[in-house]
Amino acid sequence: MAQDMEITVNGMMETVPRDSTLDSLIVLFEEEHPELIAELNGRFVHRQDYAATKVGPGDRVEFINAAFGG
Repeated sequence: MAQDMEITVNGMMETVPRDSTLDSLIVLFEEEHPELIAELNGRFVHRQDYAATKVGPGDRVEFINAAFGG
């Protein structure tokens, strides 16, 4: 069984499984929006890289829902 780790998600400290990827965090935090933008430690991550991008203890993840229009 994987141990948990603490990371910051959208400015809040969260406890997540140690083997988390951006893909798994998107599901866990219900951020499955087609226009979602993800950042890891202040750097943009391409959508095609979400499944391969692992998150480590102390990392900062930002999920940004780009809502444009008027």
